[in-house]
Amino acid sequence: MRLKYGVNEEGILICIEDITRGKTSLKCPYCNGELTAKKGKVKEHHFAHNDQTCRPIANREFPTLPLYDNFNVQLSAKDLAQLKLLWQEYGAKNYPISSYLVTPGLLKAGMLRKNVYLTPREYEFSDLDKIPVGALELTRFNDVQSPLLLKKLLKLELAFKHVEYNNAPYLYFSLLKVNLLKIYVL
Repeated sequence: MRLKYGVNEEGILICIEDITRGKTSLKCPYCNGELTAKKGKVKEHHFAHNDQTCRPIANREFPTLPLYDNFNVQLSAKDLAQLKLLWQEYGAKNYPISSYLVTPGLLKAGMLRKNVYLTPREYEFSDLDKIPVGALELTRFNDVQSPLLLKKLLKLELAFKHVEYNNAPYLYFSLLKVNLLKIYVL
């Protein structure tokens, strides 16, 4: 994951997709360093520091937003291919999925839910499972995303309180993570 946001003179986060490539007047939200918009054809679009990259960016210690910037589900390529196949053959037709077709990797990642009203109990797609296969309608996307963002915000706020209580040296970075997530939640 690369830095996708810079801060303008008014303190507003600006997405890499909303500006043109090249040097910008935007600053890094972590160190206030100057940024250049990298928008080539090979790598994903991102901001780079004009000078030395700051610690949070170099160590990739910045928050990601579930389902917004990326889809944070740990699936192997094999399990993702199986999920897509199950969607095409069963989910899109709203058919139940037999347990022998569901891989352990899909269950470990929390994909598919067991329908307890069927005998024998078989699996089906939930709204969360539809995201990696591109099948969740936009009107339902926020219903799925909001609880995940609120859960992540709560964890960050608790972590910040812990850092604040211990007077840790990275207090500023913890507060920044909380504030960045609040922008998306509120």
